[in-house]
Amino acid sequence: LVEALIGDPALRAAIDALLRIKRSARESEYGPPQPVIDAFITGELARLEAVPPPRPQPFDGTGLDRLLLETVLNRGLSAMADSTGETNGALSGQDTSRGC
Repeated sequence: LVEALIGDPALRAAIDALLRIKRSARESEYGPPQPVIDAFITGELARLEAVPPPRPQPFDGTGLDRLLLETVLNRGLSAMADSTGETNGALSGQDTSRGC
């Protein structure tokens, strides 16, 4: 991943050195500042601040609303049937006398 994103050899060397240090240190230990890495991060933050955020796209949630409602109703009917011993069709008012 680093090879694909970082073209600057000095920055890659600094990242490799930092990784070696971090692998040999305890989790909570701090090391000296890494000027090359700090400069890269500062530059990237400045560059990304200039990029406008994406505009929100309109979203039609009716399909998700329908799925939620059907799921809740089915679970509720199943729970009621389990507690009363009746079938979902009987609880929902469906004609269950035809064996369907």
